[in-house]
Parts: sequence; C-alpha cells; structure tokens
Amino acid sequence: VCTASPTEVGAGSGFLIAEGKHVVTNRHVVACGDEGGQVGIMTAAGEPVKAAVIWKSEAKDLAVLRVEKDPGGQPVTFATRNTLDERDKVIVAGYPGAAMRSTRDFGRVSFAEGIVSKFTELDSTAGTIRHIQITAPVNPGNSGGPLFNEHGQVVGINVQKSLTAVLVVDPSSPQGVRQERVPLGEGVAWAILSDELLVELERLHLPFTVTRSKPNAFAAEFGRQPVLFTLLALTMGIGL
Repeated sequence: VCTASPTEVGAGSGFLIAEGKHVVTNRHVVACGDEGGQVGIMTAAGEPVKAAVIWKSEAKDLAVLRVEKDPGGQPVTFATRNTLDERDKVIVAGYPGAAMRSTRDFGRVSFAEGIVSKFTELDSTAGTIRHIQITAPVNPGNSGGPLFNEHGQVVGINVQKSLTAVLVVDPSSPQGVRQERVPLGEGVAWAILSDELLVELERLHLPFTVTRSKPNAFAAEFGRQPVLFTLLALTMGIGL
C-alpha cells in the first residue's frame, strides 16, 4: 500500500516473481513513494504487507518491489515476443476499480479476453520501448497486472487504454466541474512487452522461468499450462 495521505490512495495490480519474494507492477502505480508515501501490497487474503521499491523505470513504466515477508502464492512464468503473433488470444488479469463494488469482491481477480491487434514501439529517453496493442479491456486498476497468453504465461504488463480527459458538470464539486477520463476508442489498450521486463530482471539477478520460442501445434494443443499465479492488489499512487 503506497499511501501519500489518509485520503490519497490509488489502485493498481501486481504479480509475484522470483520465488515469490518480489512483485512487478507499473512505475506510475508506486509513484507516490517518490514523495514519501508508504509502499506495500495487499494479498489476496486481504493482508497488508510492507514492500520496498528496488528498481523502477519511468521510461518503461515498470517497477520491482521486494516484499517484507512472503505473501504466499505462485510466481508467474513468462514468454517472450518470439512466442507471439498478431491475432493470438491474450487474457488481461487484474483489479479494475469499476468492478470492485464491495468488500466482498476484494481478492477476486477479474479476467478479460482479447487478441493481439499489433505490436508497437514507443520512443523514450531510454530508447525504444516495445508494447503490445490488444483488444482485451484494460481499465483503471488493471495497471501493473499480467497479460497472459493462452498457455498461462505472462507476455506483457498491462499499462493503459486509449483515454482522454474531459470536464464533467458536477454540482457537488466546489468548482462545479470535475475531470474524468473517458475512452477515445473501444478495443484499444496496451501492455508492455515482457521482454522489456526480463532484461531488467537479469540485471537485478532475479530468477525467472521463460519460454522463448512458440510451441508447435501438438504442444500448443496438449501442453497448455493452467493459469497458476498470485495476483496482488496494490493501492499505490494514481494512474490506470
């Protein structure tokens, strides 16, 4: 939980890596830690666990946290760009805020299916960052959660959808208006390619399991992995 103040709490998602001792999320999800906010995670059982940001990249919008104690659960396995083609099926997992209507829903992961619509690149001060454009719905709260292929492997980290800011008339607001984000288009969202994270995990000497080649048709039909992982709700900073 990264809390800038008692009233300033955002929402995001994250997933376990490195034998369950570390968590991956988006950098913007933990941004309030830069201003003295308290960083941590919330397990699926609703238990808060303190964490520290050990690596972050504003250019890649990625962060790695080290948790104070093992939250329990299954670390993800990864697959790289070489395993993906356009029109491949993908699954977004996370905690979209609009779906969390009651405390009874806490810890219940939301899943949404789509396809890879294309591969894109974003120029930044750190160079070219590779993204996957997807049709699966991504909403505020999904940030930092995993994007799975149909074999249960993480191929990307959910980061944003096509949104724009608009002013909405709100008589309850002191200014009479408030700002909201609305979709610019449907079926347009992005995930950071897993390759962008894996190179950083290697530099950090954090262990991971990865598939770097596309399985053949027989293996794809009979070798599908179940989606085994632990997804973590993070209430840190602002953003998706």
